[in-house]
Amino acid sequence: MLQTRPPYRIPDHVLSRKLDDEMVLLNLDSGEYFGLNDTGTRVWELLSDGRSREEVVDCLTEEFEVEVETASAHVMTLCSELLEAGLLAERGEAEAG
Repeated sequence: MLQTRPPYRIPDHVLSRKLDDEMVLLNLDSGEYFGLNDTGTRVWELLSDGRSREEVVDCLTEEFEVEVETASAHVMTLCSELLEAGLLAERGEAEAG
């Protein structure tokens, strides 16, 4: 079995709130909001539980009945956007003081 990437972590400066089937994220450092649809919300929940990107893809393929390639592409895109927006960080990455 392949080694999974280290789990992501939610930085201390990020707040999240679920509203119906959507998640709203707030970066307290920048003051910017970020909204997630129902699929993005599920990805966020799984990442928040300490799942690796590969584990998230596995869950999505089962829960949403999508192909692995499709789920993987969407998860990779969302994780990249969240990392760029400072809403997600790699576990072990030094936190800004």
